[in-house]
Amino acid sequence: TSEGSIYYARKAAVRWFARCPTDTPFLERITNTKEALQVFTSQLAARTIMGRLGQTTEIAKTVLFVASDDSLYITGSELFLDGGAGQI
Repeated sequence: TSEGSIYYARKAAVRWFARCPTDTPFLERITNTKEALQVFTSQLAARTIMGRLGQTTEIAKTVLFVASDDSLYITGSELFLDGGAGQI
């Protein structure tokens, strides 16, 4: 009902399930060598439809959009920032 939508819109929260195959400095810290990093990032990229890792700027731009007035009419949506990995 519309009353329910209004109630939940007022109580809105961002639900995080952060499975974003994104190129960040963290990836360097979880691998021992440059070769291991290259293998690991290649494996992550292969799990996306786009065939590449996301960039931190892509994630930031999406967050800024959702936090802006440009997204005021968006409600009850899930936004996947995974390069299509969830579709495979």
